[in-house]
Amino acid sequence: MRMLRQRSYLTSSNEKEDTMTMLKSENREEVVLPLSQLKKGSLAEVLRFDMTDRSTLRKLLSLGIVPGTKIRVVHTFPSYVIEFDSSQIVFDKTIASSIRVRLLDNASLEGAST
Repeated sequence: MRMLRQRSYLTSSNEKEDTMTMLKSENREEVVLPLSQLKKGSLAEVLRFDMTDRSTLRKLLSLGIVPGTKIRVVHTFPSYVIEFDSSQIVFDKTIASSIRVRLLDNASLEGAST
């Protein structure tokens, strides 16, 4: 019987990085940061998950939050609400902190002036 290797969306402990990372691609820099640092109305693309709880990861994946998903932040307090594909999902700051995203718009960081 051939076993298929399950694709991992988790970042291993030796791959963890600082809260905010700059990636260079196609002669430009992209900001990669936790979803918890975005403000209301921000647009972003999910890149990966930095969490150890596999049941939470499975739940997010089953809801359609996978790398490549484009999301919009609807609320950040008291819970995080994100919108994608005409759906909304609510979760706490711990989960939001473990979802790494790439910004798709300007002025999307918490505390940035608008």
